[in-house]
Parts: sequence; structure tokens; C-alpha cells
Amino acid sequence: MKAGTPLLPSLQSGGLRSWFFITGRLLAVVLLYVSVGELGIYFGGPESTSAFPPAGIAIGAPLILGYWCWPGVLVGAWIHGWSMGGVDPVYIIAVAVGNTLEGLAGAWLIRRFARGVRFTETPEDIVLFTLLAGVCTPLLSPPFGVPGVHLDSLAFWQHDASTLVVWWLGEVTSIVVLVPAMVLFLCPRALPVPRGGVYECLLLFGMLILISGAVFTTMPPEWAQSYLLPYLCVPFPLWAALRFGPRVTVLATSCQAIIALWATLNGKGIYAGTVPYKALMVYQGFTAVNSVFGLIVASVATERRLSREALKGTSVVLDRMMIQGGRTLPEERSVPPSQGTEPRATANRPGGRTRELSRFMESLENELEQHRQVELALTQMPQRIIEARDGERRRIAQELHDQLGQTLAALKIGLKLNSERSASAGGAAEALRPMELLVNQLIGDVHRLAWELRPPAIDVRGLPDALDAYIRQWASMTGLTVDFHSSLPDGMRLPPEVETAFYRVTQEGLTNVLKHASASRVSVLLDRRDGEVSLIIEDDGRGFEPGGARRPAGPGGGMGLAGIQERASAAGGSFQIESAPSSGTTLFVRIPLSPEPSISSSI
Repeated sequence: MKAGTPLLPSLQSGGLRSWFFITGRLLAVVLLYVSVGELGIYFGGPESTSAFPPAGIAIGAPLILGYWCWPGVLVGAWIHGWSMGGVDPVYIIAVAVGNTLEGLAGAWLIRRFARGVRFTETPEDIVLFTLLAGVCTPLLSPPFGVPGVHLDSLAFWQHDASTLVVWWLGEVTSIVVLVPAMVLFLCPRALPVPRGGVYECLLLFGMLILISGAVFTTMPPEWAQSYLLPYLCVPFPLWAALRFGPRVTVLATSCQAIIALWATLNGKGIYAGTVPYKALMVYQGFTAVNSVFGLIVASVATERRLSREALKGTSVVLDRMMIQGGRTLPEERSVPPSQGTEPRATANRPGGRTRELSRFMESLENELEQHRQVELALTQMPQRIIEARDGERRRIAQELHDQLGQTLAALKIGLKLNSERSASAGGAAEALRPMELLVNQLIGDVHRLAWELRPPAIDVRGLPDALDAYIRQWASMTGLTVDFHSSLPDGMRLPPEVETAFYRVTQEGLTNVLKHASASRVSVLLDRRDGEVSLIIEDDGRGFEPGGARRPAGPGGGMGLAGIQERASAAGGSFQIESAPSSGTTLFVRIPLSPEPSISSSI
């Protein structure tokens, strides 16, 4: 089910107020469900519930309130079944369970495929709502409902599939009539102001009631073609859709459905002379098609009106921008004031307006293009800074190795020779020994610094070998146990910026473990999967609250977690951290690979 719509509500933060709020809504669902069911019984007796059952309430409530309101649907269905009398309680429960499952399934389908409570906005979503929620979900309820309601006479078997079809069509009619009405009137939504006024609306409903009453409650004359009479009711949903919008359209179709239902169930009107089951089928089919037709026309008309209003608003904004920019139309400058012509009148000429708007839009597009270029440059700046920094580190490492390293090596050799030559002197040799040890330490520090600035293993053997060598050295220096595993194929080379990013992230991650984690064991995993390479660093240390982790790095503190985030973002990847006090810390760095990485032989 969709995230944010649990089967049970959370009451931890609201206390008593939340209990009252939730209980009130559940009672409202129960009352609405029972009221619709009792209305059908009032119109035509207990058997009329199959003509217009409360299935629309069972779907509309979870759709609007959330799946947690299913107890209200279940209780309402049980009360409605119990009020009919003469039915085994076991089958009442079966019917209630079937109706509840139907409501949850219909609400989930609408949320998943038809944009939820916004399905009335486009014809495509209305069609999906009709097919999925209106046609498919009622199939869940009749297998439970038909044997339960007609158990005594076994009507399901005596009438073959007619009872099942009537029950199914009744559910379809209830869904396509009630669910849009609930959504449009209970969910806040900005709709355009209706074109028609109050008097036109009263005229619409007066004629609708008059014509619908004449069609469905009176017997037509013998010369009338009765099968054509329902078409007299079609213009009213069309009128409501084009002039008043979807809300009035739903009211109009609902009004027609109530009049037709009462007349059909009481043996009146054009369907009175047919078999009862056939009369119900014809009524249900007419009502469902009429409701869906009105919704589709209303959505198209509303969409066009909203687009027209948006275009008007855009034109007003452009006019204001042109005035604020000090621009004048060509026609304004060309007409002398002495002629007494209103400048604004000439400015409204279609040709001049179109040319001026074209020039203004062209200049606006140029400005937008400049903004896009600046944004692109700002986006690429972190990557360029990191590349420049890595290049400078590479140059410094090379200088340390080639210049200072060679000089120190020569100094070491000279000290050693002088030490050997002055061995006979005794005291001089002992005096040179500490200097030789100091030079050895200095040479080791220079080599280590050059290796950390740009390890040669990355350029020669690739990222996995470079990480393995660094982790081994780090483990030997710190005494911590480090497990390293790489699933990259042998000889696989990643883009240089990706290899550098992963190497630096590993350095900083292990440094953070040593400084802050108090861990005894660390695991490092380099993995490639689904077109991306991921680096995972996990320790068993004391952990922390991730919300307070991104603090500025102090002296000697390295780039910190913010630097890891910067490295990952510059390489086009993502950074995630999971931690909790006394539960260790895990770092995730994922970088996608757009081109296929190359596989070369290792040197």
C-alpha cells in the first residue's frame, strides 16, 4: 500500500485529542455507509440494496481518509446487513468482509494508477478509475454478498447469473456516482469560477427534475419510442459540465440517479413493463454511463478554462514586465500625440502586439540561457577545484620524490661514508650516528608524504590494489583489525576522478574511525552493481547521532564528513551515513558509471 496511508493510525503524539478525532471520523464513515444502505431499502425494500449498494462509501472513505478507516466500513456493512433481518449472522459477516476488502482494493487501485483523489482532473484518470475501481473491484463483493442476502431462496442458483450481474452493476453504479461526489466535495481543490449564475443553475435543476420525472416516473404514450426517452436526460450533465464544472455535474447526475432508482424500484416509468432484473440492469447501465460521461466532459471543460486563465495571467505578467522595463510598442512611438489617438488603442493591434511580444520573449530566452550557463559553471566548479587540487598534489608528490628525496638520499650516503672513514677516530663516528638515524627517519617521512599525496599504485595497478596497500599499512600502524574486500574484476580501471574520490574517502573514513569511533574492527567493501560502484566503511565503535555529525573540520581534522559529501557529489555520486549510539557507524558512497569502465592488464 502507498506510503503514508497505514492500516492503523498513529496515536502516540496526539493523545486524547487524536482519539476523539479518529473516533469521530470512524463514526462518520459508519453513519454515511448505513445511511446510503438504508436509503436504498427505503426506496424499494430490502432487495433494492443490490440496485444501489453503499460500495461507493466503502471506496471513497479509505481513498480520502486513508486505509486506517477500514473498521468504519466493516462496522457499517455489518450494521446495514443486520438491519435487513432474516439473514444468518455468519453471512452478514461474510458480506461485511467482502465489502471492506472491496473498498480497500478500490482505494489502492485509484491511488496507485489514477492519481488518488485527483482522478477527476483528466479524462485519462477518469477512465482508469472507471475500469479499475468501478469495473474490477466490485467482483470481490458479489461472491460473498449474493449467497448471504438471498440464502433462503438461493436466488443465485435459481436465476443463474442474473442476481450476480445485478449486484455487480449496482456496485459499479454506486462507485461511479458516490466516489466522485465524495472526492469533489470533501477534498479541497481550487476550481475555476462557474460561468453560469444562480438563476441558470436553478433553471438547470428545475428542467432536470421535470424531464427526468417525466421520463422515469410516467408511462410513455403508445406512439413514443420508449428506448429513446432516456436520451432526453443526456443534455443536462453536458450543460452542467460546460457551464458549472465538475461539482454541479456530479449533483446533476446524482439527482437523475435518485429519480430513476425510485421510479424503477417502484414499477414506474419506461422500465416498468420489463422483467425486474432486466429493469435494474438497464437503470444501472444508464446511470453509470451518464455519470462517467458527465465527469469526462467536466474535466475537459475545466482543463481548458484553467489553461485559458493561465494564459491570461501570463499575458498580464508580460505586460507588467514590459512596462517596468521601460519598453513602448512601435505603434506608440509612431503616432504623434497631436492626432488625439489613444496610444494604448494602437498598442492593442494584433500585429504590433505579436512583434513586441516576440522580441521580448527572445530577449527573455537569451537571459535564461545566460543563467543556465552560469548555473552549469557553478555546478562544475567543485569538480574542477578537486581536479586542480589532485593535480597539485600529484605535482608536489613528484617534486618530493624527485628533488627532496634524492637530496636526502645523497645526504644519507655522505653521512655513511664519513662515518666509515672516521671509524678509527671513535668519537666522531658515534657523533654521526644520530644524524644518520635522523636522515633515515626524514627520508621515510618524505616517502610516506609523497605516497599519501598521490599513491603510485592508483596509476600503476588501479584502485583495489591501492586501497589494499593503504589499508594494510594503516592497520599495521594503528593496530586495528581491518577487513577489505573488492568485487571489481581484476584489471578493471575506473575513471581517474572516481578512483581518486574513493581513495580519499577511504583515507578520511578510516581517519574518522581512529579519531572518534573507539572501534576494534573495521570493514571496507568496494563493490560494483547495477551500473554503479559503491564504497562501504563499517565499524563497531560507539556511534553517534547523524544529525550532529556534519561539523566543520578543525586543524588536522581533515575534510570531515562534509568533505566526503563534497567528494561524492563532485564525482556525480551520493553519500549516506547510518549510525546510532553504541551501534557503530556505516558510511555509504555510491558513484554511477555512465561509460563502461575499461579493463586493462595489470602491470
